[in-house]
Amino acid sequence: MKGLKASSVTEVVSSIKNSLEKEYFNLTILGEVSNLSLSSAGHYYFNLSDKNCSISCALFKMDALRNPAIRKIKNGAKVLLRGPISVYAKRGTFQVICKSIIPYGEGDLKAQFDFLKEKLNSQGYFDPQKKQLIPTLPTRIAIITALQGAAL
Repeated sequence: MKGLKASSVTEVVSSIKNSLEKEYFNLTILGEVSNLSLSSAGHYYFNLSDKNCSISCALFKMDALRNPAIRKIKNGAKVLLRGPISVYAKRGTFQVICKSIIPYGEGDLKAQFDFLKEKLNSQGYFDPQKKQLIPTLPTRIAIITALQGAAL
């Protein structure tokens, strides 16, 4: 392919990184926390979601110390956060680097989940007396998937 100029992966990721970080340097976002985890180094990682989308977020240890409310935030909480977009070039992924986080009540997704859970509970789906034991040696096994599904 003579004459074809191809960019390196580094060039492409660097260009995207520069564009995103220049454009989105001070975001304020309202959303619902999910997949909240605390690393052994003291950093918090979580997703911030609404009914249509999700974005990865990180609250690093020093910012967490300035935001003690993070210790009370649980999955399903609605929060207001502020911070820039950052691109992690090694993986080619982006996330919001949370600089401040404020609890904003219970999230809509959590409320919907709790409503569904209560509905199914009232219909007896979680009743231990209605559960069947899985046989030690099953006589039939079924796979329900698409014809070209990975399960096959």
